[in-house]
Amino acid sequence: MVRFVRLSLHKVSVAVLAFLTLQVGQSRSQVDDDAFLASPQGKALVMITVRGQTGDGQVDSKQGTAFFISKTGFALTAAHLFFSNNDPLVKVDELFAPDGTQHIAGAIGSAGDSPKAFTLVELDEKRDIALIRLLGPVTNQQFLNICDSTPAGAALITVVGFPKADGPAFFRIKRTSNLVGKRLPFDETLEVGMGGAPILNEEGAVFAIAVPGLKGNFNDKNYGVPIRFLSEQATSGEATMDCSSNSATQLEPNKEDQAKLEELLREGEMSIGRDPATAKDKFEEAKVLDQSSWRANYNLARIAFDQGDYRTAQDLIGLAIKHHPTDITMYIGSALAKEGNKDFVGAEQDYQRIIESVPSDRFIAKNALFSLGQIRLRIAMQFPETKHADNYLDHSEEDFIKYLQTGTLPRYLAWYHLACIKAFRGDSAGAKTFISNAWQAVSSDHYQYRTDPSSYLTKLLDAELVKNEKPGDAVQCLKLKALAANKTIQTKP
Repeated sequence: MVRFVRLSLHKVSVAVLAFLTLQVGQSRSQVDDDAFLASPQGKALVMITVRGQTGDGQVDSKQGTAFFISKTGFALTAAHLFFSNNDPLVKVDELFAPDGTQHIAGAIGSAGDSPKAFTLVELDEKRDIALIRLLGPVTNQQFLNICDSTPAGAALITVVGFPKADGPAFFRIKRTSNLVGKRLPFDETLEVGMGGAPILNEEGAVFAIAVPGLKGNFNDKNYGVPIRFLSEQATSGEATMDCSSNSATQLEPNKEDQAKLEELLREGEMSIGRDPATAKDKFEEAKVLDQSSWRANYNLARIAFDQGDYRTAQDLIGLAIKHHPTDITMYIGSALAKEGNKDFVGAEQDYQRIIESVPSDRFIAKNALFSLGQIRLRIAMQFPETKHADNYLDHSEEDFIKYLQTGTLPRYLAWYHLACIKAFRGDSAGAKTFISNAWQAVSSDHYQYRTDPSSYLTKLLDAELVKNEKPGDAVQCLKLKALAANKTIQTKP
């Protein structure tokens, strides 16, 4: 079996560094939600809150979405957030900051960092657009490029924002007509909190800003305000116009942040074994400084994997691979996470990638060959009554025979799986021979690793299933257990 961390091989584990696959540079038909949030783009989103009082003393607050358009901290959002009745044309209800209070606060990033203070730069009540800016000296803020071209009417487009102070959430929408009064109607009803959200084309570029249906405003319809009608705000906000970009500009951490990043990564890696909770805090803090840190993503995936959260592990490994694609060993972890998610075909592809990418005499290639045999046996057992089962059994058998020919340990588990294949095909005599070979191999495996593989093999052949099975463990073979129960095969050394 394969484990998720870098250890020595032992009675049931082939331990190699791990992590997931996420293809880089592929074209796609729509925005990849998870990749968007985990990339620098996620740090360009803002859950914005406006608190204030009207001219007659009415106190109110509004929540919506904003997004940065420049590295100097300028952001766009909806103007109606600054009005008590949601109608920016009724100026008497504009919300102003009461004395001594913060008027505009924004939680930056898809994970929702601690709120930061913003200032209002410009209100365009007619178009329902506001330009705001993060307070303080800002020179390195992640931002989204904007696009002055509107997609064709049939194109699927995406809105991402913070509905009802939750989120972020993604909505797939389509245009319902051509422009009406410099506004772009669409078919979905957006929830409270989506006002000011970026509308993305299929490449991930922002081409409009979302405004949910408001009373007295565009007949209660949902619409987007195209960027091409916001040239003044784009210029004032020092925005970058780039319709071909499908990712936010990646800014390098400054020297101070880089030093802090290295410190957090080092502290997390030192504590991950004895105190995973503290390590997790360190790695998450590191990702605030650099979302693309492969070490932070890798180690967070290790923690998620150890806790049985294979979906999160798979997502995080994918990010680690994306930002450190030359480390082929990460695909071991990718395969393990996919196995935990019952994506056996995906795991098979990861092991094949390793085998095709490194020389066959390397340790990782040999162990990937063993794991490939296990995964293919699992696939065959998943579909026992189909023609594919025989094909997968053939390939699995070839994998284990090739593995044995390399002389790599442990050998006893390869013989065990070969016996399972024989039993699965109804060949009791062949299963008996291969289990006998497994018991003979146990002694040399035992000597090499100072462990007791015989106890594990006994458990695998026992009538009861091995408890707490994890990805990478030996396949539990019911056909062999049945043969062991009627004493057809050897169950003890």
